[in-house]
Amino acid sequence: MLDPDGLLVTEAEQRQQREVSLSRDLHGRYRLYGRLDAEAANTLKLALDPLARPDPPPGERDPRTAGQRRADALVVIASWSLRHKKMPSPGGQRPHVLVTSTLAELRAKAGTATLNNGELVSVETALKNACDADVSLAVFDHRGALLHYGRDKRTAAPDLRRALLARDRGCVHPGCDVPPVYLHAHHLDHWVHGGETSIETMGMWCGRHHKLQHGGGWHAVMIDGRPHVIPPRWLDTDQKPRRNHIHDPP
Repeated sequence: MLDPDGLLVTEAEQRQQREVSLSRDLHGRYRLYGRLDAEAANTLKLALDPLARPDPPPGERDPRTAGQRRADALVVIASWSLRHKKMPSPGGQRPHVLVTSTLAELRAKAGTATLNNGELVSVETALKNACDADVSLAVFDHRGALLHYGRDKRTAAPDLRRALLARDRGCVHPGCDVPPVYLHAHHLDHWVHGGETSIETMGMWCGRHHKLQHGGGWHAVMIDGRPHVIPPRWLDTDQKPRRNHIHDPP
């Protein structure tokens, strides 16, 4: 009488069988596997779908597969969670990405850096991650002495981040309509090469276009106090600076 269709029993069994695992394969990649009940799957799908929509460069198609877009969306959601003020704080500090490298490797943009989990990444990836205010970069000399732990001096403080968002209003990459909540603060000239942490030397990029500034052939310049983006030469032989006008006030 209480459950004539047997649906409550089925839902209870589905919830009981829920699981998620993350395992490393022999090639250094990680395999994500899981099973969810219908309600939980609906919640996850609602969060993933808007972030997994195609986001093509101007005049092109998004080169990512649907699976790659969903993977990127899941990482974005995880990044937001780490920034949430209610994230549990083991040891008195919210979890955040920690990147460890040597000064020589950073300056040469060669070699490797180490993440929290002990995995190695390229220095180029380390520099990209270290632009974000929720990432700490620990720099050591050749003897292992700590030279720099850049979290409160190098990264964009809340007041500076608000100023950058007020100026840029969204991702500065041409044609990108990603709003402020999804953005990273990026040094046009990285701090390890003498770049300053100031509104005159930084801009706001979404995660996907931020990657293009680190090894994607794109680079940014400041013109009249606004970040402009220069495409790689194979896209624009004239190397003409471009500015994103999508976020301009009407």
